Amino acid sequence: MYPYVAFSSAHTLCHSYPVIPTFPLALLLLWQAQTTPPPTPPPFDARAAVQKALHRLDESDNDHTRFTYIEREHILTLAPEGQKVYDDARTYEITWIDAHPYFRLIKLQDQPLTAKEEKNEQKLYDQAVAKRKDLGAEKRNQLAGLNTVEPDVDIHAVLTPAYTLTEISQQTIGNDIEHLIEARPVPKAARKSKCPWRFQLWVSEKDPMLDHFVADVPGDQTPACQDARNIVSYTLVDGLPKLSRLSIRFYPYAPSRAASIADYLFTNYRRFNTTVTMHTGAVVDDNNPENPK
Repeated sequence: MYPYVAFSSAHTLCHSYPVIPTFPLALLLLWQAQTTPPPTPPPFDARAAVQKALHRLDESDNDHTRFTYIEREHILTLAPEGQKVYDDARTYEITWIDAHPYFRLIKLQDQPLTAKEEKNEQKLYDQAVAKRKDLGAEKRNQLAGLNTVEPDVDIHAVLTPAYTLTEISQQTIGNDIEHLIEARPVPKAARKSKCPWRFQLWVSEKDPMLDHFVADVPGDQTPACQDARNIVSYTLVDGLPKLSRLSIRFYPYAPSRAASIADYLFTNYRRFNTTVTMHTGAVVDDNNPENPK
């Protein structure tokens, strides 16, 4: 920076002094701003981040926007010795009848339906339309001879006093930061689940969203919980987080240790729209005695 030079106007008549100007005020302030360290950002709040992400999921579930999508489910049952007892893959197109979900079967074992199976599907659809009733996941499972069980994992439990939340790591993805947050069960804390699930959650920071999470029970040796695992992923559809994958390994027949593995893929989300077609009818003459009143 140039030194400040003071001079008297009287000397300018007989001497020629070089005049070194001072920095303008704006440049001085800019220099000060550049040398002032930026404020320290507040520490990352893992619980607040998870709370925002789960709230966004809840809002998506409560949103009245309906989508059609394709759901492929693969159900596998393994005996305690590891051999396959049941292996079935089904693909559905989910649509709507009024406000009721309708699961239309479109593939079996990843193969298109036969003519007979197509005919049966059309009959089921016609009945659902006529009665204005749903044919959702539970009823579809009944038709396939599958049992429906209530999942033991509840992601919202991580916000209860039964869990502690800690940031494990973070990484930059594009112009956003993704945080890996671990939720560990508090020893001896009351919980609703059978298994003491540990959760690992990947939460984006800029636009808070739960990208995916893994729930497992490391170190647990009970027959119903050992090696149990849940993997859940989400994708943005028109700004709403929707399921993209759900994979579950559990032991419904404990202590026999026969494992059930259910894997679901959700793709091809599209907004559900209905159209009404108006047709021009014949003109009715009210004065014609042949027309019924």
